[in-house]
Amino acid sequence: MMIAVRNGEIDRVIVYSFSRFARSVTHLLKALEEFKGLKVSFISVTEQIQTDSPMGKAIFVILSAISQLERELLIERVRNGLANAKAKGIHIGRKKTRPSELIRKLYLSGVTYREAGRIAGVSSGAIGSEVRLLKEELGVEKVKELRRKSNRRPVLAYKPAPILNEMEPMEQKADIESTKGDPIEMTIQ
Repeated sequence: MMIAVRNGEIDRVIVYSFSRFARSVTHLLKALEEFKGLKVSFISVTEQIQTDSPMGKAIFVILSAISQLERELLIERVRNGLANAKAKGIHIGRKKTRPSELIRKLYLSGVTYREAGRIAGVSSGAIGSEVRLLKEELGVEKVKELRRKSNRRPVLAYKPAPILNEMEPMEQKADIESTKGDPIEMTIQ
């Protein structure tokens, strides 16, 4: 739209509400100055304001200043609400789904981030986050001491089961017990 205004294709800009046109007083005033220089009038239907008259310009600036104040107050309220919730111990954000206990045991037993991630089924970034939390809780020196005590590399017998892709059916064998207790062998596809 602004390109069309600058090219002289438009002589009047009509908007539903001034808040739909500009998000800040600065942006609004810059646009109005540009419209004035290009001799383009600005009309807001909801507020019934035309920038052609001096009174319309004054009201427009006052309303836009109030709108900016309202946005800033809303932002402040949200920040205060988040700080209040955090002070009360309420968790904000996604729930943690990683196996924290397993990650901590693996890390303290001397397993590398990559190996721990493969075993726990999470990214090495998730391992790093959990290790950072562990160090905050126990202290860096205590974590180093616990890792030194387990100076041997553990032999892991755990191998995660393969994840089946629904798009590629895979044949599996399953033992299902009948009501009489006799095992039945079935092929699942």
